[in-house]
Amino acid sequence: MHGCLRSSWSPISGPPTLLVEAEGRAYFLFRGFNREELWTSDGTERGTVQLPTPVGVGLQGVAAFGRELLFAQNGAFWLTRGDRPPLRLFGRLFPCGIVASQGGRLYFAADDGLHGCELWRTDGTAAGTARVRSLFPAPVSIFGAVYYVPDFFAVAGERALAFFFPYDGSEIWTTDGTEEGTGKIFDLDEADDEASGRLFDAGVPFAEGILFTTWGPQTGIQIWRTDPTPAGAHLVGRVDVDSPPRSLTRSGDLAYFSADDGAGRELWVADGTLFGARRVKDIAPGCASSSPLELTSVGDRLFFTAADGVHGRELWSTDGTAEGTAMVADISPGRATSFPQHLAAIGGRAARLAFSANDGLHGLEPWTVQADGVGTALRSQCRTRTSSALSRPRPSTRTGRTWGRGSGISPAATCAATSRSAP
Repeated sequence: MHGCLRSSWSPISGPPTLLVEAEGRAYFLFRGFNREELWTSDGTERGTVQLPTPVGVGLQGVAAFGRELLFAQNGAFWLTRGDRPPLRLFGRLFPCGIVASQGGRLYFAADDGLHGCELWRTDGTAAGTARVRSLFPAPVSIFGAVYYVPDFFAVAGERALAFFFPYDGSEIWTTDGTEEGTGKIFDLDEADDEASGRLFDAGVPFAEGILFTTWGPQTGIQIWRTDPTPAGAHLVGRVDVDSPPRSLTRSGDLAYFSADDGAGRELWVADGTLFGARRVKDIAPGCASSSPLELTSVGDRLFFTAADGVHGRELWSTDGTAEGTAMVADISPGRATSFPQHLAAIGGRAARLAFSANDGLHGLEPWTVQADGVGTALRSQCRTRTSSALSRPRPSTRTGRTWGRGSGISPAATCAATSRSAP
């Protein structure tokens, strides 16, 4: 990973916001006071370009759709088309939000002027765009029907798209894109005799179904798997904790999350079998917390950041066992922290992890590490012949993930690779 990107970025204030990654590209947004800029990058300078968008602000949501990007802005849906102006889609449909893509279809919430905000699907063509069915009923008031889109999150499984409604009925609905194939499969309140107050927390695709977690002050963390039985899902694990799980992430045949069982917030793993949840390792011994963050799967390993109490927050990796969990590199030596962030899997079959970190000498720079978590983290160190304290942060995207840069990178920059490994 040698060299640094440089582009003619417009003087918009604020760092870039990563929107979505797909097909080897990253899409990110710069926001200003009265406008927004949508950019894309394949990790090269030539492949980093600004996408034409309608003038104005108010990006309501985005979703990757093949090699293009569907986004909602200015009260309409638009499809990116390379360096040409975006194509307006779906006629008079007014966007309520973009949901998710699954099985070659994109699902979104829209109002056609007749039914209120409802679930729609599209294959990218007018003929393949249709309303699925009512998921978001509009309650009647003295003012007539009003928009009502309850809080939910969607998980794209292998066979269907699942919608989790934490606050409106504690239900799971799935759809295959047809009205008859859309319906409720699970009701948490009817699942067992446990105390009430549980909420859906997160879900990930797992085998042919979805593994998801719930949490309640009386039940702790409960781990469930959807199934094709009339019950819709079954309980496979439980962790007695006083706070919700965080960062549920699948890696290979395992699902990871962080939890605090009274011995500090640490990394946990579930294998989807009954009582198959356990703490991976007490990284910060005793009651201290290593507080794992940015859980990211690369190959069959999970990468994350953690603080073990001896070093600062650094990059770690695991294969799901205590013996296979270790710090990858002490990038900022000793108790100092390197602030590793923006973790992303890159490289397809030859997978690597890309991230940004600060070694205490050169500021925030892009790094990579091998997928097996063994070896050296490489850094592209960018030095400039001239620098300016007034230069604005510049995005430096080498691999489909965006890093903010603020050290006055100029067109005369030269780069040299350096390395740091774990002690």
